[in-house]
Amino acid sequence: MTRAFTVAALLLLLSSGPLAHADELLGRVVKITDGDTLVVLLAKKQIKVRLTDIDAPERKQAFGTRSRQSLAELCAGKDARVAEQGKDRYGRTLGRVYCAGVDANAEAGAPRHGVGLRQVRAEGLAAVCGTGRGEGGAAWAMG
Repeated sequence: MTRAFTVAALLLLLSSGPLAHADELLGRVVKITDGDTLVVLLAKKQIKVRLTDIDAPERKQAFGTRSRQSLAELCAGKDARVAEQGKDRYGRTLGRVYCAGVDANAEAGAPRHGVGLRQVRAEGLAAVCGTGRGEGGAAWAMG
């Protein structure tokens, strides 16, 4: 019976999803700063997290409000797992964020949410965003 219990517990643990590692933080999103930055509450401490691999418009830039709203729809008030990847020059935690199991970096970096930096590096900014108003002008202006 002890062996059956151990096997059942192990299967339950493995089926419950990814485990938190030492470089992962678990908490709840309590604030969306802009389209690529949010605040996570971890054991009574708020941590500002900058999503890696994307660059969304700032709040006062064109489409900044829409960018922030998109991230809010994905993450506001939800449980979050942050795969920590260091700190930026402003002291923010850099990381990949999963809100309720959804990869927020991938979603926020999708067209109309932000521009994926890897895509910009690979294809060039003009190719990703268009070079002028007649071509859409920016990822946030597309369809």
